[in-house]
This record gives sequence, structure tokens and C-alpha cells, in this order.
Amino acid sequence: MVVEKSQAFGQLIVVGIVGMASLLTGCADGPLWKAGKYTPWARNQWAAEEQIADTLFARKRKMSEAVASVQGAPVEEQQRVAKTISEVVLRDSVLLLRLHGVNLLGKLNCPGALQTLRAASTDNSADIRIAAIKSWRSMPAETAIPQLQNIIGSDTNIDVRLAATRALGSFNGQQAISAASLALEDKDPALQLRAVESLQRITGESLGRDVSKWQQYVSQVKPQSSPTATESLTAQASQSLEALSPSATASKQDYVPSKVATKPDDSSSYFRTGASTTSQTLIR
Repeated sequence: MVVEKSQAFGQLIVVGIVGMASLLTGCADGPLWKAGKYTPWARNQWAAEEQIADTLFARKRKMSEAVASVQGAPVEEQQRVAKTISEVVLRDSVLLLRLHGVNLLGKLNCPGALQTLRAASTDNSADIRIAAIKSWRSMPAETAIPQLQNIIGSDTNIDVRLAATRALGSFNGQQAISAASLALEDKDPALQLRAVESLQRITGESLGRDVSKWQQYVSQVKPQSSPTATESLTAQASQSLEALSPSATASKQDYVPSKVATKPDDSSSYFRTGASTTSQTLIR
């Protein structure tokens, strides 16, 4: 009886030691992770993880190289690469690759890049929308500022709105001041403070963090809206048309941005290096 108990106790000790060794040697975790080379299952897992990592980094590298090869090239060549990058941004299942693609689009100057950035600005993922905001910072002011202003006024995520307000600080001029004033008038104190910081960079003024002072400043520097020559001609043409046929005047509709909110489905076939599956565990 004593012998049987001793054998059972010994077996429990062996099982415990094996289990502890497995925990300490798996997935390069723990102080004894190098001992995993003696266990076949650990070696197989390492090989699978390395293949995934190599594939992920290889795809990112190919994307970066493709964009670098057409920077400064004719629009047609940039458009070709933008189409390929856009396929990853809008349809790939790996968030890390989508984020990388959005960042790369900011280095291209073509309609395809702008179109995809607009779509990314209304994506379901807040991370994608913030990445799009970073890319807008490298775009021309007349293109980027209206988009950033639209994000401030329409996005429901405070982090996204804060990022858009901060991005306005990368620009200069009256258009940037007007866009930042939208955040300055918001009820959220964090957004107001971020607007103050951006206005300091835009204007070079030092009015401290007093929101009321900045509101007064913005109201004074805002130009009075006056019709341009083009607007005057358009108004005259409309009046003439209205005089001839009142029913011919078209009603104006405010622009409402559409929520693209593309859901990534099947992984894109672009920039693949042969791995069959890419694990989401490497994204974070």
C-alpha cells in the first residue's frame, strides 16, 4: 500500500514538472524559453509564427517599395500603385497591413489615393480613421483642411476628433483658423484645449489656454463673408433664370458625407509571399 502511494506521488511530481516545463518553454515566454528547442511541438509553433511574421513584414516591405518607386512619377504610375494599396486598405483582413497602407497613401499625389483616404476617414475602425488623419497632414491644405473640418463636425469618436483638431495645427492661414474654431466652440473641454494648441501653432499667437480669449480672437480675424466674382456671376445667372422660369431653379442640398465603413473580408492577394494564413495575434 505504501509502495503504491509512493508511485502515485512520484507520477504526480513528474506530471507537474513536465507541465511547468511546458509553460516555461512555450512561445518564447518565461526564463527557460530556449529549452523549447527540445520539444517538437514548441519548434513547430515557432516555425509557424516565424512564417507568419516573415510574411507580414515582407508584405509591408513590398508595399513601401512600391510606393517609393513612384514618388514624383507621373500621375498614371502613382495611380496604378494607389489602386493596389487601396485594395489592401479597403479589403484586407489584417489591421496592421491596412494601417500601413493608409500611411503610405499620404505619400502619393493622385486621385486614387485621395479617394481611398476619404473612404478610410469614415471607416468602421477608429484606428484606420486616425491613420487617415495623419496622412491628410501631408496633403495640400485646400484638400486636407475641409476633410479634417468635416471629421471634427461629424465623427462620434472623441479620439478621432482630437486627432483631426491636432492635425489642423500643421497648416497655416484663414482656412485652418476657421476649421479649428469649430472645435473651439465644442462643449468638450479636451477638444477646446486641443483647438487652442492648434491655433497657437497656426497663428503664432500666445494667448495662453483661455478659451474665451481665443474665441474672441477668432471672431475678430474671421473675414466677413462676401461673394466672390464667380459667386456674383452665378447669383446673377440664377436670378435671370428665375425671372424666365421660377420653376427651373434647382434646390440646394447640404453635403452629407457617406459612411463607407467597409468591412474587411477576404485577405487581399496583393503583396503576398506564400503564407496561407496571417494571424491577427501579431496585429497588436
